Amino acid sequence: MNRITLLSLVVAGIVGCRADRALPPGPSAEIQDATHLDGNSFFFWLPPTVNQHAPSSQVFSSKLRPAITIVDQGPAGAPSANCHAGSTVRTFSGSDITVSNATYHVNWHTDQDDLHAECTYRIKVNVGPRLDSPELGFADVDVVSSGKQLKNVDTDEFIPLLDDRTLPITFFIGVGATCNPAGGSDCGEGVARPGENTLIVTNSGNAGVFIPAGAVDNETTITIQSVDQRFGEGDQCIPRLADQFAGTPKTLDNGCYDFRADPPLADVNDNGGTFREGFNATAGICPPIAAMNLDHATLDLIQIFRIDDLGEGNAVAIPNVPAPFLRCDPHFSPSFGSRPSLFGDLARAFAAIVSPRPLYAGTRRMVFDLGAGGSTDGFSRFSWALPSVIK
Repeated sequence: MNRITLLSLVVAGIVGCRADRALPPGPSAEIQDATHLDGNSFFFWLPPTVNQHAPSSQVFSSKLRPAITIVDQGPAGAPSANCHAGSTVRTFSGSDITVSNATYHVNWHTDQDDLHAECTYRIKVNVGPRLDSPELGFADVDVVSSGKQLKNVDTDEFIPLLDDRTLPITFFIGVGATCNPAGGSDCGEGVARPGENTLIVTNSGNAGVFIPAGAVDNETTITIQSVDQRFGEGDQCIPRLADQFAGTPKTLDNGCYDFRADPPLADVNDNGGTFREGFNATAGICPPIAAMNLDHATLDLIQIFRIDDLGEGNAVAIPNVPAPFLRCDPHFSPSFGSRPSLFGDLARAFAAIVSPRPLYAGTRRMVFDLGAGGSTDGFSRFSWALPSVIK
């Protein structure tokens, strides 16, 4: 292992009356997060796990469902029959992990596990409902077996735990942790769960999704990310699609977004890759300036288009619906998502479409009558365009 002199974890007094072992000059360990070993730039270990603070420049991603796995890494030195490299010691997930004060936290009661001083243990954090979901970071634990060894620990650098034999595991995940670093800058993420409404909006408020309760059979991590890598000279979001309004890459005027699920919907719902029948999601994207500058009649004709296969597939228009969770939508409701029934908001938004409305003077946003969303039975790449044939 690489030697880290300032940021190692030490669990003390958790093994009982096992033979002491001489402490090496500075316990060795490996730690990976945003500031160590080129880890995920949106994942940070926090005190007392590691002595560092959460970044003030990032937004806490409170809607994820991280999973923690503690794995036996094998002997730290000489071979030992007590170490079983690769075996799982304990896992934490779901309600085991609390969320408060912009941190994820769990207490590992180490006296409940058969740990050995000659072994090294790794704490791994994955994002998503599955333990094999993308790994955000890890930290190795060096076990000491007695108070005698503890005296050799520099308390300015390490964490001695003698009293309750509990190791607090605390970390920060920023919005963007599940996004592709090579993709776009705007991101939103969360977990869709069976029987629950799910609302996710990106950092900029430029895109989002509402997934109704009943749409998924199992948990899945949803990621929405703007797309900067385009096709052709015209910076096309969706290849082979005419009259599209994809906006400008690397700006807030980006009208091109990828929506994805991990695990994919085909695994979550055991079907062809869609939400459950009758439970379409609402994918919303704020149209870019070029679209909003269209005349009123043309503006009401544009639709969100979806393409599942960028290489071979054809884009299809999805039905316009309100997206009241986006500020650019004429039916925007600041309280959308905060009341017991999100369907009430959707019903009011749909009613607004067919109800008489005043004449709007001067604001293009307010003449965008049909809403900034589209009804979709699955996820892929989405952008705004005019239908090829206007009747």
